[in-house]
Amino acid sequence: MKCKKENCHGKANKDGTKNGKQRFRCKSCGHVFHKESRTRLTEEQRQDAIAYRFEGHTRKETSDRFGVSVRTIERLSNKAKENPIF
Repeated sequence: MKCKKENCHGKANKDGTKNGKQRFRCKSCGHVFHKESRTRLTEEQRQDAIAYRFEGHTRKETSDRFGVSVRTIERLSNKAKENPIF
């Protein structure tokens, strides 16, 4: 994982837990931080992601564009095939 501190390009390692959250510490600067909570898509973003996917873009391109995992895009695509919204 990359360090979240501005202008630092170091890598971070796991550094235990605090309040039930995994902590990370940067090897370069020593900055301690928690992993961000997962990105949630609005309904409009979901529909855009599905349309973008069905236009022929890869799962990786779609996940990068919307900031979610490839698995989330796969899940959205599978749901759309079962229950078409268009």
